Amino acid sequence: MILSKKLQKRKTALVSIGILFLIVMTTNSRISLEEETSSSTNNNIRFSPLSSATWVNTSITIDATTDINTTQSGNWAWAVDQEWCSGLGTVDTPYVIENITFSPLTYSGLLIKNSKNVYFTIQNCTFLDLSTDNVAAIQFHNTNNGTITGCNISSAQLIFSSKYIGIHLKSNSGYNTIENNTMAACMYGIFVDSSDHNIFENNTITDCAYRGIICEYSDYNLVINNTVTGSNSGIYVLYATGCQYRDNTLINNTNNGIYMYRGSNTSIVDNVITGSEMGIQMNGFGGPGEVSKNNTLIGNYLNSFFVDIDLADSDYFTLTENTMESKGLSLEQNYHNQIDTSNTVGGKPIYYYEDQDNLHLDGDILTDLAQLFVVNSINSTITNFDIHGMPLGLYVARGVSMNIINNNVSNNYYNGLSLFGLNDSMIQGNIANNNGEKGILYEGETGTGWDEYDPDFDLISGNNRFTNNSLCYNEYGVNGENGHHDEFSNNIVMNNLDDGLYFEYFYHTLITENQISNNSYGLDLYYSPNSVVIDNDIHFNGDYGVYAEYSNETTLQSNRINGNDIGIYFYENVNGTIVDNDVNDNQQEAIYAEYSVELTIQSNRINGNVYGIYFADISRSTIVDNDINDNQWEAIYAENIDDVIINGNTIIGNDEGLYIDDAVNCSILENVIMTSQHYGIQASNIINSTFSGNHIENSTEKGLYLDDQSEGNIPLYQKHTFLRFHLL
Repeated sequence: MILSKKLQKRKTALVSIGILFLIVMTTNSRISLEEETSSSTNNNIRFSPLSSATWVNTSITIDATTDINTTQSGNWAWAVDQEWCSGLGTVDTPYVIENITFSPLTYSGLLIKNSKNVYFTIQNCTFLDLSTDNVAAIQFHNTNNGTITGCNISSAQLIFSSKYIGIHLKSNSGYNTIENNTMAACMYGIFVDSSDHNIFENNTITDCAYRGIICEYSDYNLVINNTVTGSNSGIYVLYATGCQYRDNTLINNTNNGIYMYRGSNTSIVDNVITGSEMGIQMNGFGGPGEVSKNNTLIGNYLNSFFVDIDLADSDYFTLTENTMESKGLSLEQNYHNQIDTSNTVGGKPIYYYEDQDNLHLDGDILTDLAQLFVVNSINSTITNFDIHGMPLGLYVARGVSMNIINNNVSNNYYNGLSLFGLNDSMIQGNIANNNGEKGILYEGETGTGWDEYDPDFDLISGNNRFTNNSLCYNEYGVNGENGHHDEFSNNIVMNNLDDGLYFEYFYHTLITENQISNNSYGLDLYYSPNSVVIDNDIHFNGDYGVYAEYSNETTLQSNRINGNDIGIYFYENVNGTIVDNDVNDNQQEAIYAEYSVELTIQSNRINGNVYGIYFADISRSTIVDNDINDNQWEAIYAENIDDVIINGNTIIGNDEGLYIDDAVNCSILENVIMTSQHYGIQASNIINSTFSGNHIENSTEKGLYLDDQSEGNIPLYQKHTFLRFHLL
């Protein structure tokens, strides 16, 4: 491990101060101890350690408020009468519990409860064979002024279904010191719950499966110079404020070195964190008051597998002098921060600009950087950067009139481009390929919140143009949320594992002239009304060419949607239009619509699919003037339809022309249905519908079949033309 010179100097200074502090404290302790020993006459006071004897036990409970004493439990007066306890309980002469071996543990080994007004020390005790759920080797419950030092805690084996803990502070336990202890093979090494103003120092925690040290709802604790290896998370913090985490060594903890959720006013200083997926991870939920904020990260050394520092929903933080070997910094909607160039990744500085306008940042000039972040900027240009191997390529948040042009942001762990709250900007000619998650992550910010039923929702993000970008071999080509009046044009969107283009809560989006192929979903619209999808090539996507759910007034026009599993899928859409598209050779349905109202499917060419058009639970819709030919099964399959018009379609060479089941008030008019392998039209459970003017020719079985459950229909053969088929 190679530490920066600044970090080495800082650690040398701290070690020197620590040695001097120990010498002074040791001298004072010896003088105090000698004075107390010479003046003592109380038989219950033992001033020298009881190193000549040990005791074996399984459980001891000391409850400072109880009047009931047993062989295993009692108050402090009872405890001091036991061979393993001595002292007066004062700050100068605390009670001392020492040299006890607890094995096996079927309940908490040593439990101290409701002790607020005395001082005590637990030292040189051994706790073996923790294996029972909710057992702690040492537990403080509503207890202050305790010290645990020199204890050894270990479990015979890890049982992942159980929650057994090395040292547990809970229920308002404060002003305690936990130092110089070793814990191994517990589920949790040290667990701090609703307990403030404690010190955890010089503890060694090894192979504690879930958390080395966990602090939740606990404020103003000091965690310094501990070593944690082999846990899921080295230090895990929930809802804490005013804490310090300094000089800890956190090695090979699987998920995180330090994880913090909604922590504030916290200092994370001079820690060494290596061998985790993420070094330091801090986040919040993202709503008002639900972020991590006012935190300081200084002088940490990180060498992680995926991300060194990950800050999501974290505001007002300061980063300085952090050394990241290779995996860098990740942000997500973070504002009001101070990050200077003393933070490095692989020896190269991080550049962070906030509240600066009219920037011209050129990668051909600014060559020696690791990452670039631009926040709250107007009329700035970011061009010609090549950023790879980082958590994020380029990060731009709250930008107006930005030009993000001709950057190569490929091969990053999360996203190529991360864009938040962007307005009136151009994103052009960028290459964002082979990123672990998104080629482009684009998220707007809602002003008054999204209401799926309100077309006048308030967004403060939109009017951006994304054009001529390469978005290939990512998980998502574009993943967008909360946008309005954006344009996506002439992009190459290919070979992404999930969606090529995904838009959620987008409004009035233009999607035109893109090449979208070999993704799972080509174009995925979710709660995205008034989208216009025109003149795109959408081919060979594994699930859907176009998928639109709860996206009213969506228009698909003049697209080529071929070779997908399902060409077009509409679900619970109102007033959608599918017109003049080529939808051919898809592996299942060319067009599949269900639970929708007022759809128009017109003048499309629908050939060579398994099904042509599949309608289910559709009302007040039309299928007009389409060419639907050579599909493996039905050209049009419709069930549970109401007030649907099927008119003027040319339907040739399908297995069956029209199959209609459970239809009310429908009109089947003037269609040309030829060369069907079974029926021209097969209809059942038809009520108050009209069949008129259809030309039905060369059906192998029946030209038109209506079952006897149907009623109230216009006479079957009115103005039909039947040629060369067996009628009934």
